[in-house]
Amino acid sequence: MPLAPTKIAATYSNPVWTAGRSAYNWLSNRGNQGQLGTFAGAGLGFAGAMMQAKGLKARGAAEHAAAEYNARLAEIQSHREARRIRSDARQQASSSYVQMAGKSGVIGASGGWLEVLVSNAETAERSAVEALIAGRSTAALNRSRGALAMSQAKRQSGAALLSGATQAVGAIGNLYR
Repeated sequence: MPLAPTKIAATYSNPVWTAGRSAYNWLSNRGNQGQLGTFAGAGLGFAGAMMQAKGLKARGAAEHAAAEYNARLAEIQSHREARRIRSDARQQASSSYVQMAGKSGVIGASGGWLEVLVSNAETAERSAVEALIAGRSTAALNRSRGALAMSQAKRQSGAALLSGATQAVGAIGNLYR
């Protein structure tokens, strides 16, 4: 059955809809003005839920981007630290070698001071590798935090949409009780 009016009265100053099931009659002539507000409120409530969901997703994306930035920064800093440790170790080994060779006047193939140089080099390399591992661990932790933030944002936005839809359906359903 069409909702459009079948006739319009001849007065142009205040047209009156005379169809039996027209939208205008349904809202005004039968005392159902509150129903329009209910439909509008339900629609606005769902629109608000959609905006909330969009905001939650945006927040999750921002937290994920910040975590990824922090992860990259941790990796860069760990590589710089490892390079610094190795460079310092090379300089230390070079100056120690020159000092020991200068004191003894002989460049030895074995001996106590060469063992000290090897031990120092091993310790420096171990420190450099530990710095790299620490940086990678921090980066992995930051990335997992970013992934968690994204998944939480998706769940929260879904919950917001479901809540808005439930409230809208409930409000409209109350009209027909």
